[in-house]
Amino acid sequence: MLNILRKRINGQSIIEYVALILIVSAAVSGMSIYVSRILEIRQRHLNQELNESTRGAGQI
Repeated sequence: MLNILRKRINGQSIIEYVALILIVSAAVSGMSIYVSRILEIRQRHLNQELNESTRGAGQI
């Protein structure tokens, strides 16, 4: 009886670790997508500012 209970607890522990790993990996994946979008937007804004500063360089 004790052996069956021990196997059940061990199996539950493995399932909990797998669930924790899945949650953490989903969070890291979401953060990487978020950071990459922020970097793309920042690059686009910097390019727009650079184009505006060079376009109006000859004007007073």
